[in-house]
Amino acid sequence: MTSKGLRTHYVRQSYNPPVDSYGDSDPNEIRFILLGGTGLGKSSVANTLLGKEKFRADREFAPITKECQCGERMCQDKRLIVIDTPGFFDIEEMHQNGTIDIEIVKTLEIAAPGPHAFLIVIKADHRFDAQGNAIKTDMWYI
Repeated sequence: MTSKGLRTHYVRQSYNPPVDSYGDSDPNEIRFILLGGTGLGKSSVANTLLGKEKFRADREFAPITKECQCGERMCQDKRLIVIDTPGFFDIEEMHQNGTIDIEIVKTLEIAAPGPHAFLIVIKADHRFDAQGNAIKTDMWYI
């Protein structure tokens, strides 16, 4: 089994949502998971959505977010939940030591009973090539 196959197996075995989890979802709650590479501004996007500086962010392209984090706010009588994630698609160390699997499972648990949307953050001045392909591949496994 390939490493991606093992990761898929691990995530699927570790996260088992209730059978009708989306049916039981609170209609006054909206859950977003932010995904993207390291240093592309996921935390800044999360702060913008939340209307406050909840997550640490700066202009350097070094990884700041090491594990998934959650923030929330009320917006038009809806509870908006934003989950900021580490740069899943390009942190080789996370892939090698297995922490990426733990963070994927934690992200899904925080978003229970499931996310309403994945917001993919990409750098606007780069072509959607190798990074885009990595995102598409990893999203398929999730």
